[in-house]
Amino acid sequence: MYTTYYLLSALLALTATASPVANYHHKHMHAHAPRSTSSSSSSSSDTFSIEICNQCPSTKHFGLYQITSAFQMLERMNPLSLPSNTTKSISAPFKDTGMRLSAHAEWGTAKQWDHQALFEFGYSEYDGLAGTAYDVSIMDGSDNDVGVAVYPTVDGEACNECPSKTCSPGNCAASQGWTQPDQETNGSPADTVCYKGKAAFKVVFCP
Repeated sequence: MYTTYYLLSALLALTATASPVANYHHKHMHAHAPRSTSSSSSSSSDTFSIEICNQCPSTKHFGLYQITSAFQMLERMNPLSLPSNTTKSISAPFKDTGMRLSAHAEWGTAKQWDHQALFEFGYSEYDGLAGTAYDVSIMDGSDNDVGVAVYPTVDGEACNECPSKTCSPGNCAASQGWTQPDQETNGSPADTVCYKGKAAFKVVFCP
């Protein structure tokens, strides 16, 4: 049986949007009112690239997870161990929602509800546009020495319409990442959508 905390976390965990602006509303670990427009399935070829960079001083164990509409946490790839100062690219499903990249795959799937540094993302479409909604989450209770930076690229180049994000514990502007659930009262400025089709992302842990 889920505790009240885990039920609330699950309810807030689905990434989706129907808004054509950078500051949108979606369900993930933060209290937004969602308006979903997408499905939670994807074909194996319908993917985009995430380059994972571990700049932390120790080995990190990365996992890709999905929170479903039934409030289940699913493991979406085999855990990937990266020593300090190493990089590896993975393929992520383009049309899935409720996705998250964790540096604590060693916790197992059941523990992924715990607060931690995350790159959260999911498919978004609006008025003929399609792309990826994304944010960084470092809520209270996350590791105090692990930040996250996210750098989207379109056709190999940075794009002004898909801004980068950098968030570290104790140094994270509201526009850069989620640190408190009440940030939604300011319009959820950490939430961003890149309506450029299959953009690629470089995600740096301990930037």
